[in-house]
Amino acid sequence: MGIRARIAVLTALGLLVAVGLTSILMLNGLRSSQTNMVRERIIIDAEQTARIAEPHLLDMDQRELDELVEMTSGGGVISVHIINAEGRIVASSEEDAHAAVTPIASMVLRTGRPVIGPVRNTTWGAVPIIGPDNRTIGVVVEEIDTSDTIRNYRAAEDMGIASVAIAAIAGLGLAYILASFITMPLYSLLKAIRSMAAGQYDVRAPMTSTPELREIAQAFNSMAIAVTRRINNLEILNRMAADISLAGSPAHVAEAVYSTCAVVLGGEARLWIYESLGQVLQSVPVPGGPGRIQANAESLVSQSAREGRIIVIGKDGNLPPGTAIAQGLPQADTAIIIPLETPTGVVGVMSVSFDKYQALQLDQEQANFAVVVASIAGPAVASIQRAEAQARSARMLQRILVPRPPVQVPGISVDARYEPAEEIGRLGGDYYDFIRISEDRWCFVVGDVGGKGLPAAQFAAMAKFVVRSFVLEYGSPGEALSHTNSSLVTQMPGERFITLFCGIYDARTHILLAARAGHPPPIVYHSRMGTVHELRSSGPVAGVFPDAEFQELEEFLESDDVVVIFTDGVTEARGKDGLYGEKRLIKILIEHAALSAEEIADAIMNDIRDFSGGKLTDDTALVVIKLI
Repeated sequence: MGIRARIAVLTALGLLVAVGLTSILMLNGLRSSQTNMVRERIIIDAEQTARIAEPHLLDMDQRELDELVEMTSGGGVISVHIINAEGRIVASSEEDAHAAVTPIASMVLRTGRPVIGPVRNTTWGAVPIIGPDNRTIGVVVEEIDTSDTIRNYRAAEDMGIASVAIAAIAGLGLAYILASFITMPLYSLLKAIRSMAAGQYDVRAPMTSTPELREIAQAFNSMAIAVTRRINNLEILNRMAADISLAGSPAHVAEAVYSTCAVVLGGEARLWIYESLGQVLQSVPVPGGPGRIQANAESLVSQSAREGRIIVIGKDGNLPPGTAIAQGLPQADTAIIIPLETPTGVVGVMSVSFDKYQALQLDQEQANFAVVVASIAGPAVASIQRAEAQARSARMLQRILVPRPPVQVPGISVDARYEPAEEIGRLGGDYYDFIRISEDRWCFVVGDVGGKGLPAAQFAAMAKFVVRSFVLEYGSPGEALSHTNSSLVTQMPGERFITLFCGIYDARTHILLAARAGHPPPIVYHSRMGTVHELRSSGPVAGVFPDAEFQELEEFLESDDVVVIFTDGVTEARGKDGLYGEKRLIKILIEHAALSAEEIADAIMNDIRDFSGGKLTDDTALVVIKLI
């Protein structure tokens, strides 16, 4: 049941109860009044008859008594009876009235007081006849017709019931109209609440003249304005977070923070971040905004970053109005400085200063919004700084792991290719190296560290210099791999290992001395005979077994012979038909063996890309050596 129906029903019930009680009281009063009138009439008539009958009863003048009874009966008096002191009927308007009259007379004779019966269609009354000495000498009993009185009462009673029914119906209608008038503002408020629940945050409740409802409407409208503002701020924060997620530099983050705080807070925001090589805070300049400022150690921004606490300038803040955020900046009447905290520490601070014409006190909502902005900007800056550090490391490792092929190796041409599986940093665990041992001897190394990305590249860089040092010291691929293995066993973690191929070519003897540490065997193409075979020397992966031995093989090479050294990213490249495999690699090599080393390398890599749909699932390194 709705509130309007409830109010109507309750109001109608109240009116019904009020009218009913009033009618009952009125009817009771009417009945009591009419009853008293009847009783008074009986008493008066009976007493008058008793005064007339008193002398005749003393003289026992029967004729006078009979005439008195006959004279007083009629005109509404149904019967009259005169009883003497002995309780005997001495005169009566009825012939047989002894049974009905005697008990009444006895009661009056005994008490000496009048007695009146219940008021009905006929009502009787009895009064004593008092003698000269105030002694009861008899009783007069009269019965009169009171039906008119009863009819009048019942008519009044019916009218009262009708009045109650009419009042109930009228009351229900009036109550419904009154309830509608009262609840109409409530329904308007309810409609506004439902609209807001449905997402229409610009809805407002109408004002009414009722103070209580007007207060509720004002509270609702204030809430709606606050909700709308917070939702708008949340949307702005979401856009800022989306912009920051795509940011490629701290300047992009600073620009997003600057524009967001200008729109929502009306303040000027700055990001202050630590230099990569020191602990000096510098502001990040933004287009159309403040330039770069370096903060000294005593400035508020440095204190906030160092202590990891929020500093507020303004009334009721940590510092009074008129305090400078950093040297070179004007004094701020209202400002907030928030550390840019991340799980790894504070990377800087965000400051927001307000125009001097604004309030000198930062309200809690403004402060909370600024804190949320800083909580988004801090991790973004830290992520960009990590990415920049990784990029620097990647560039350095790339120069180490992917050198340019040598262009002046006696009697041979060399070309190499490197394709990491991860695009970020263009790094992986594969590498190749060219080591000049002497004027006529060159070493070719290809390695593959288990894993991808920067961690694998770091271990590959370490392995590269370990192999290089032992190649230069011993001049033998087998011994170089043996000592490299012993060194890496103690330096590489248990889940890491590396496969290696190490080959030393002697331009005077045209002999390639080769050794493998779990690496895919290189493929050799002999052009004079048109044959292909693999250099399958024995040896386990390096960095796992301390006492491993590595077999050396000798391969005599002639003009136009080709050697292809590769990592497993070549033969294990995945396509819709499965793995690329050695057979396809050999087929491409034979088809392009007459070309230069560079063209052979291009042909192999292009075929791998075509086979895998342009997507490599593993790091790939390839070295092609062709005798001239």
